[in-house]
Amino acid sequence: MTKHEKITSFEYDGKTYELNMTRAGVRAAEAQGLLASEIADKGQSSAALLFFASLYSGYKVNPNKATAMLDDLLDDGTFDFDTLLTDLSEAYVQLFGSGESETKTTPARKAKVEQ
Repeated sequence: MTKHEKITSFEYDGKTYELNMTRAGVRAAEAQGLLASEIADKGQSSAALLFFASLYSGYKVNPNKATAMLDDLLDDGTFDFDTLLTDLSEAYVQLFGSGESETKTTPARKAKVEQ
C-alpha cells in the first residue's frame, strides 16, 4: 500500500467519500487519542479514530463528524464493523511498513551506526 492508496469508497449525504490512510491523518488521530497498542482492545474508539484518520487528508471532517458518519454507515449496513476495523487497521500498519525506517541509509549514516 502506498501512502495514499484508497481503502474503500462510500456514499454519505449524496457525496462520495474515499477512505485513504495518510501520515497526516494518523498524526491527527493520534492527537485525538489513537494509540496503536489499543487498536485490538478498544475497537469502538479505535475504529472511530482510524475512520477519522482515513478521511482527514481529503475532507474537512472533525473527529465528532467522522464518528457520527461512521455510526450512520454502520447502522445503515454500508459497513460491517469487523471488516472495516480490519481494513483500517491493516492500512494503518501498512502505511508505516513492517517496522522498517523510511530514512535512507547513506554511507555516512551507515558508518556512524556501525561505530
